[in-house]
Amino acid sequence: EQTVTECLAAGVNESTDAKFRLRLASRDDVNTIVRLVQGLAVYEKEPDAVNLTAEDYLLDGGSEEPLFYCLMLDYVDGDKPVYTCGMSFLYFGYILGEGRFLYLEDLFLEEAYRKRGGGSLAMKSLARLSTALECTQFYWVALDWNTPALNLYKKIGAKVQEGVFTTRYGGEALKSFASD
Repeated sequence: EQTVTECLAAGVNESTDAKFRLRLASRDDVNTIVRLVQGLAVYEKEPDAVNLTAEDYLLDGGSEEPLFYCLMLDYVDGDKPVYTCGMSFLYFGYILGEGRFLYLEDLFLEEAYRKRGGGSLAMKSLARLSTALECTQFYWVALDWNTPALNLYKKIGAKVQEGVFTTRYGGEALKSFASD
């Protein structure tokens, strides 16, 4: 059975567009991850929503059995320095009766690098990763106001699941419910 690292090395992230390259994040990327997560929070109009530190990302994503994987999207332009302009946060789960799935928690590209094919490369690569790892599904959610993301998902042929609502507890509400 292949690992995420082996699948990426085998070329699930290959692109005909040589300007973008997707790779598995390393410990050296943690400050870039922090920068991109903050950029995502600003884009989602919640700049104060980030409560994690670089150390949290290293602890939860840098172990032998990580809770998540982060793929970095690099922009490569000739002799210019490679610039990491985006990321995909993902993890794996299991659906009873169907098997494992890949869940894309977040896909984010800095604004200057959008609409150039990087998002499509990331989604295609994640679909390839899903199939290489024998996942039965590839899931993600999108905010209803995020028209650029929704347009990308329509463009790649993704199906919007009607009648499904995301529910969650967080922060003090979670603690209160758990302690009742």
